[in-house]
Order: sequence, then C-alpha cells, then structure tokens
Amino acid sequence: MGVKDHAIPWEDLYDPSLDEALAPSLYEVYFKEGPQIYVEPKEFFKRTYLSTSMRNILNSITNVLEGKGGRNLYPLFSLYGGGKTHTLITIYHAIKSPEALILKDKNLAERLMKLKDKVRLAILDCDSDRLVPNPARPIDLGIRKIRTIWGALAEQLGRYDILRSEDQTLIPPTPETLRKLLEASPTVILIDEVAKYSARLQQSSERQLQNYGRAVMTFIENLSKAITGTGSNSILLITLPIEIKEEYGRQRLLFEPGMEEILRAIFRRIERVTSTYDRPLTVEDVVKVLKSRMFKNVNQSVGISIGNRYLGTYSSEREIFREKGIREGGKISDHYPFHPAYINTLYDLVTRIRELEKTRDAIKLTRKVIRKLWESGENPSLIMPWHIDPTVDEIGNLLITRSLKEFQVVLERDFKERLKGASKPRLAKAIATSIFLKTYIYGVTVKAERVFPTKEDVAFHVYEEVLMQNENSRTVDIPDVLDELYKSTLLYLQEQDGRYWFSPLLNVIELVEEEARRVNDAEALSEVKEYTTELLTKPLEQVLRATRRRVRREAPQILDPRFSQVLESFEHPAVDEASYTLITYLKPLTGEEILEAIYNVSTGKPRAYKNTICLLHPESGDAVRMLMEQAKHLIACDRVSHELDRFFDEEMKTVANRKLNEYKSGVLDRLLRNILTRLNQVEYPIFDPRTNREYYGSSRTKTAALSLIRLVEETLAERDVGKIARELTFDRLNYMLKERLGIDLSGGERTIPVSELLSYFYTNPRLPFTKPETVKEALEDGITKLMMGIQRGEDIFYKRIYRDGEEIPLTETGKPPTTIEDTDIILPWRIALDKLLENIREERVTADLTGKRRIWHVVRVEGEDIKIAELMEREGYHDIIKPSPIIRKEITILEDFDVILSRETITERPGTPIEIKVEVKPIGEFRGEVKLSTTRGEINPRSGRPPFESRWTLTTPKEVGEYTYRLTATVEGAKPKVVDRTLSLRVRPEEAHLWTESLHDYVGYELEEVEVEDYNSLMRVITVLDEAWVSRGEASVRYGESTIKLSFKDVEPTVVAQLVKDSSEYLGSMYIQPEELSIQLKLRKPVKIGRREITQLEGLEKTRYKVRKG
Repeated sequence: MGVKDHAIPWEDLYDPSLDEALAPSLYEVYFKEGPQIYVEPKEFFKRTYLSTSMRNILNSITNVLEGKGGRNLYPLFSLYGGGKTHTLITIYHAIKSPEALILKDKNLAERLMKLKDKVRLAILDCDSDRLVPNPARPIDLGIRKIRTIWGALAEQLGRYDILRSEDQTLIPPTPETLRKLLEASPTVILIDEVAKYSARLQQSSERQLQNYGRAVMTFIENLSKAITGTGSNSILLITLPIEIKEEYGRQRLLFEPGMEEILRAIFRRIERVTSTYDRPLTVEDVVKVLKSRMFKNVNQSVGISIGNRYLGTYSSEREIFREKGIREGGKISDHYPFHPAYINTLYDLVTRIRELEKTRDAIKLTRKVIRKLWESGENPSLIMPWHIDPTVDEIGNLLITRSLKEFQVVLERDFKERLKGASKPRLAKAIATSIFLKTYIYGVTVKAERVFPTKEDVAFHVYEEVLMQNENSRTVDIPDVLDELYKSTLLYLQEQDGRYWFSPLLNVIELVEEEARRVNDAEALSEVKEYTTELLTKPLEQVLRATRRRVRREAPQILDPRFSQVLESFEHPAVDEASYTLITYLKPLTGEEILEAIYNVSTGKPRAYKNTICLLHPESGDAVRMLMEQAKHLIACDRVSHELDRFFDEEMKTVANRKLNEYKSGVLDRLLRNILTRLNQVEYPIFDPRTNREYYGSSRTKTAALSLIRLVEETLAERDVGKIARELTFDRLNYMLKERLGIDLSGGERTIPVSELLSYFYTNPRLPFTKPETVKEALEDGITKLMMGIQRGEDIFYKRIYRDGEEIPLTETGKPPTTIEDTDIILPWRIALDKLLENIREERVTADLTGKRRIWHVVRVEGEDIKIAELMEREGYHDIIKPSPIIRKEITILEDFDVILSRETITERPGTPIEIKVEVKPIGEFRGEVKLSTTRGEINPRSGRPPFESRWTLTTPKEVGEYTYRLTATVEGAKPKVVDRTLSLRVRPEEAHLWTESLHDYVGYELEEVEVEDYNSLMRVITVLDEAWVSRGEASVRYGESTIKLSFKDVEPTVVAQLVKDSSEYLGSMYIQPEELSIQLKLRKPVKIGRREITQLEGLEKTRYKVRKG
C-alpha cells in the first residue's frame, strides 16, 4: 500500500482550471466572483491552515475591536505569493462570517461573533476599479463620482461628506481628518496591491495621474498615523511585496523587481509610524499549508510508521546517506505524505526562480504534481522531489521560465533523448531530475557551488522504496548510476569536487569563470589590496570612474590618512605617532593579533601612543575568499578580453566584448561595494574595568560612507560605541577625566599643561579619539563657565574684571583667551582665582602728571561691594568670589589726605548692628588734624592726625528699603578741606522659611532641604550632607536620540548617583552626564549652617537651599 491509500486529496485538486485560481484577488471574494472554495467561508476555512502569524494577527485584531488595546497597524510583508492576500481573505471571512471560523478556532470565532454587527469593514483592493478608482477611471454612483482611494474609503464607511473636498481635489486627507472619518465605530480596513496601483499611476504619461500616484503614498502614511493615533479600535492591514531577510545579523530589504523605488518610499513612510511588520507565512508553515490545501485527510499514524522505516534504512546504509539521511530523515513523520527533500526542493524553486510567486506557485506546482501522480499507475510510499517532472509540459512550462530558458536544451537532449540509454532508466531519470531541480535555478555556471548536491545528497533525494523495488535496485545503485550518467550518458551533467550540476552552454562569461579558476590566490589578494587602498580615502564613485570625473571627496575628520595602510597578512603596524590611524587587514584577526596590532609596534615592544590605532578587518575568511574570487574574475576579464578572437567570429566578438565590458563593470562594482561591506569588523583600544587592563572594543560597521576611513569614523562615533568624540563640552571632558583618570581639571589641586592633557588622548585607551581643537574648545567652555583657568606666562585667563560703572551681566562668565596654546597651563578654578587675586588684592596709589589716583578692586556680593583683601580673609572666599563680579575702582585724589571705608555697600536685615572700619591716610607731608562726622551712627575716635583708624557703628533701620549715609572728614585752618565718603545700605525683610542659592548670609540658620539640578553638585551635596535622603526626584539621561528617565522617592542619595551613572554607561558612553536632573533632598534633621557648610556648599551650580531662622 502506498501514499494514495493513506492521503485523500480535495476534490477540487482534480480540476486543472482551478490551478490558475489558487489565489483569487480580494475583490473577487468581495464580489463573490471567485471559486466557491474561496468565496464560501466554510469551504475556505476547511482548506486554510491558520499559521501562527495569522492566528496572532486575528487575536490581536479581536483584542483591539473589543477595546482591550493592541496594535492598530499591520503591514504584511512578503514577495508575491507569500500569503499576503490569503491573509486578508482570512480576516475578511473571520470578521464577516465568524461562525465559519469555528472550524479552526472556536474561541476566536465566538469572540468575533459578538462583534459582528458592531464592526465596519472597508475593502480597498487596488486591482479593482470598482473598489478603488483613480482620476481617470472614477466610480460613477450617479449622484457623484468617486475619484480617489480615500474617497472610496469614505464612501464604503458611509461618511463620504467628510472627505468630499479631498476626493474632488485629489489632495490626500490629513491624519486629523482621517481620525474624524474613523471615530464613529470600530473599523477594519484591508488594503491590497496599493504599491502596484501607485506605481502604475506614477508611470502614467499624464501629469495629474503622476501627482495622484505620489499622493497615494502620502495617504497611506497619513492613514497609518491616523490609525495608530486613534488610541481606540480601528485597524489597518496593508500588503506590500517586500521581504526582510536576516543576513549576518543585519536586515536586508528585498523589493519586487520593477517597483523598488516606490516600495522603498512606501516602506519608509510606514516605518515612520511603526517598525513592526508581519510575515503571513514562514518556511516552517509551508508543509502545513501544503497538507491543508492538498489533502482532505492524511493518516498521520502511517506517516510515523514510514518515517521510522526510512530512518532505519538511512542508519543501516550510513555509507550511502551519511549524516544527512539521519538528520533530515527524522522529519518524514511530520512532513508525510511529502518527503523532506520534496519540501526543500520546492522551496528552492519558488524562492530562487524570480518569476515564481512563493506559496502561490508552490501550491500550484504541487497540485499539478499530485494530480499527475494520482492519475498515474504509480503508488509510491512518499511524494518525492523527482515527482516534479520538468519534462511534463504543464510542469516544465511553469519551471523553465524566461530567465532560465537556456536550460530547455538540457531537457530536450539529456532528459528526452539520452536518459533512455541508461542502464536503469527510471532510477536514472529520478537522479537527473533531482540534480537538475537543485542546480538549474542558480543559472549557468562552470564551477561547482557549495549548494550543489553531493552523492550523499542525491541518494537522499532519490531513494524511495517503491522505485527501488520496481527497478530491482539497491541503495548502492544510486551512486553507481550517477557515475554512469556523468561519465558516459549525459552531455550537460558536470562534476567538480564531488558536486554535480547541469550547465547548458558556453559563452563569454563561462570563459571568464574558467579563466578565473587559473588565477592564483596571491595575484587576486594583491588586486584586492590595491582597490582597498584606493577606497581608504576615495569615494566609490571616484574609484569606479578612475578619477576621470571629479567627485566630491569628504575628508576624514579624525583618522589620519597619512599613516593609514592596508596589510594582506598580519604584521605589526610600524607607525607610532600622535595621530589616529586606521590599519586595514585583508584577513580575520584573532584576539591576540588585535592586541598586538593596537598596543605593540613589534613583538614585545609596546607602542608609545597606545590610543591611536584602530583596525578594520573581515569577519571571516569566507569574506576574504569572496573578495579574492571577485578579484579573480576581474583579472580573468582582462585576460579573456585579449583572447576573444580565439572563440568568436567578428559579429559575435562585438556582442561578446560588450557583454564582457558590462560584466567587468558589474564585477568591479560588486568588488568595491563588498570591500566596503565585508571589511566590517572595527577594533579599537579601550580599558576594561572588569579585568583592570588595556583591551580592545569591537563593533561592526554601522553606516555607509564615502570611504573606508569615513566608514570607520562613523562607526566609532555611534552612540553605542562612543570611541570618537566629535564635540566636547567642558562638563563632559572633566567628567570623563575624573571618572577614568582621576584628574579633576576644575576642582583638583594640580595644574596641567595643555600639551600634557592632549597627550593623554593619544596614550590612554580610557579616552576617546578626538581632535586637539575639540579639546581646546572644551577648555574654552570651562573658562567661560568659570570651572577652570589658563595661565600663559604672567597672564591669567579666568574671571572678567569690570570697570566701575560698566554694565554687568546677570550671569557671571569667564574670559578665555582668543586661542589656547599647547604651552598654556590649565589651572583648577580655585588656583586660577588665587593667581588672579594675587595681582589685584592690594590697593595701590599711582601718580602721574594729571595727579594721584587710588586703585582697588571689590567683589559685588548680593549688591554689596567688598574689598578683595577683606573677603580673602573669610573662610570659603573662593565660593563667594567665583559667582560674583570683580570691579576695578579708581578715584582721583586731590586732597592731602585720603579716607577709605572698609565697606561701601551693605545688605542686612532690620535692626542689625553694623561696624565699618575707617582709615585716614596722609598724602605726602600732610600733618594736620582731621575731624570725622556721620549722618547716622557713631564714629570713634572722631579726630586725629593721619594716619589713624576709626570705627563707624550704626544699627540698620527697622523699615525695609535702601538708605544712603555720609561720612565727612574736615580740616580747619588757613586751607580748610572737606572729604565726603558714602555708605549705601539695603535693608531686606525677615523670613521664617526661604529659598536661597547662597548660604553666605545665613550663618546660624538651619538648613532643611536642598534642590539640585546638576550631577556634580549632587555628588558634592551627598558628600557634605550624610544625613540627607531623597524625598522625591527625577532624572533624565540623554545621549543622541536615546533617553532614560528615572524617578525616585524615599531613597538614599548614593542610590540616585549610582543609577544616573549606570544609565549613562548603558547608553553607550562612559563620559556623559545627565542632560536633565531634578532632585529634592530632605534632611532627616535640620543642619545648623556654619562656616564649614558655607565653604563646602557655596558655589554649586543649579542648587537651591531651604533655610529657616534658628
């Protein structure tokens, strides 16, 4: 008993006319014009296999329609014949006739039955003018004409008036208008063949139709946005002939030939809305689909028995079948009644023959195979790959497509003529058919491909119990008959390295392939090196055009092309310069080789500049071999071009030469592009904190670029790598140096030459690659922010010094030099401030022909001018002076004595005692007596002979406001003199609780809370206030387009700091600080504010304090 006794086909399989109606259009189902097995819901579900993807889509759609939330947009991607339309028909029947779905999923059916009368269903099959019009072929309803796809949607939903204007003017509706259209009730929209529809219109000769075709793409994007933006229960399913393949960890898009540009445009528009897409069917689904569509019933227990029997044969005949028989034979039970090799061969046919449409033609071809088999006298145990007989017209016509028509000669001469002479004709035909089906799909080739079958593969594809019995054959006869066919029977069967294939003819490309095999590896590798060297700095277009035509060159930004080089094999890069260098290897590197290349100039000799070398190399030897193979073809093209006279007459020589040139151009293009893509492993120096040693980081190239150097630069600059820093703020620079090297340019105690800092970037793998100019710009930023200073000789560049009366900005900024020199010295801000104050601390009197002038400097602190000398005697004076402007004061001295007030401006609370020191100094030989008087307060002593000091004491008024008091010094006698000095007093109100950015005026108060919006300030507060805890707070760490948001409540401050740090490193950079930070810290108990607290907390950026009177 054979397969016919255990598998019962559907009755419709015997009707050949239905072969062409396998995949009816959505509109045919909608208008009930297709075959009943598709139009009738119950018949449809009997023959439909609900794949995991289909089931998930249906379940998700049902959730949304029930108001439970979920995805609203479902792009269905696969090339033609991939099950997209069938999925739409499945959803159409499930929603329209949910009771029929009980055959497949009772739970889903019952849920959908409850929604049946509540859901609107819109069908937009762009293959039907009756459903989807265009401006040239509108839908004429008598009372109006529908001109657009969006007008058709509105009409189907019974809300045409909403889009009437957009339909008549051919302007695609906005997402907002579309949301209004969909808001009435749950809506499911099915759109099919829209890419073909848009392409057809854009290729029209009429401008209006071209514009409308482009507008359709905008409509799809806007509809996608409207659907995903409703937040409710509308659904859009749209099919596109796109396939996304995973290769080497990357996604590659395949588009239906002829529509690449339009499909790419539509894909980008949908991708703006969602990155999630659905594949209707996977490779694993093919078997179940075929079984469901072909057979009404299959005895699966028989399949298990047959599978076990075949496994026994594969095991006992291991020399014939090898491991593949055991490995693949285990699938027979699940695949029954199909042999696994049938499924494998069928899949190759429908995916590699570009004219075929995947699942659609897999079903069509299998219908023809089963119908022929069931109508024959054969009754095999399994349906085998060689049952796909290309010599049968209806099968051959499907398989020998226009792109493979040259293989017709193989069928005519080898299959129909010469197989008859084989010793075992039927076995011979099964062998030849299996090889032909597995190899002709790769086109004409003169060398064995790795996918071509070996003797073991052929044995697995051919062995079938009934065939072997009928031919009176044993398993060993399969390789024997194969040898017979190759050596003496068939003209076009080829063998190389134990692999077999069919090659129908010889042409100029075959000559190239043959010649390429004669090119030695060394010559090929040298050719690859030459082109790789060109691509280091030149764009692809320039190399292709051999510099005839000027192409814009994009210069490297970080990596120095002077020292960059290409090496065929491993050797140490000899370069050891303070310059970032790319070394490209034409071989995959081991970890040991990477470390040697980056850190040593030769074996055992360390590199001085350990943070300068980055490497580029292929991922595997296969990539190099592929490049060498293409180079061999390039060399072979040149050789063959000189030998065309030997093979072709003059007429054919012209044709052959043209084809050869086109082929060579394509080979060169592929070689160059593959150099740019296959040399994809980038290695760079890092410090590994886990092992506490210098190591290397690895990354794959991330983006296309004009040259290899730029490609590597773009990769190293990616946020998940972060090895190239194109921009640096001082905050980021200092954070990086402090975290990685323990160097604090701002708050440290060590001065550093700029040249030394720059050398760190070339010598320390903890740091990124960056230009010296970038570092210097960061230093300028640090001076501007008063976080550091620069010393150049005797000059100090730090704070600005304002002239008295000059307008002072609200925010104090530093004054960097015009340029920063390598010989400059970097000063931490306190040191910079001290060096600056050394020169201006003391008052001085100068004299010239115009008279005498007294010059001194004050710091304006909260409106009060305080002399530098006095301020420097206070504890924590750095933090007071840093945010406050320094003002140069100058007065002309015309008297014979001078009166100096220690404080000229004062801010205090009401009723506060104040004391001002008054100095009376002689000028020249003055010896008279000076009397002092004031408009408020007491002065003691009231007179004396200069030099002498007095104390002016007074109490501030009880009323808030601003007051001015005068001190007068007089000399009586023959030449009386009067000198006036002014005291400005501001009285501020008392506050029980208040927020302040400075603690300087609140000695004796109690500190209750702190608000921090700066990471460095947070770290300082944590250090000082160990009794603090975070009552609430938020942090936002951003790098590039990625953001991590953190929320805190009732946690230790150290937890906040650690999480912020971890988030920064997670985003791919160890150097960044949070871009946004807002933390409120409460103290477990108030802290008395003394000089210690003022000194340690004063001057913090973006920090506020809540204090109360103690």
